[in-house]
Amino acid sequence: MDVVLPDRETAVKRGWTHQVQWIDDGKPCFVRCRSGREADARADRLKAIGAKPVVFDLRDALQLH
Repeated sequence: MDVVLPDRETAVKRGWTHQVQWIDDGKPCFVRCRSGREADARADRLKAIGAKPVVFDLRDALQLH
């Protein structure tokens, strides 16, 4: 799965620290979150409906501090 990353400035401006990404009907879907706890909760809800979400730490991927 290719990671669909936001641009660095937008992530900082909006306070996104994590991203949950999954495939639905062959298309990449994602939601961006402001905390790891929020991302984990969203991933758990997606798993409950049969999706296979992956949580990415945007701080690491975009080298944010």
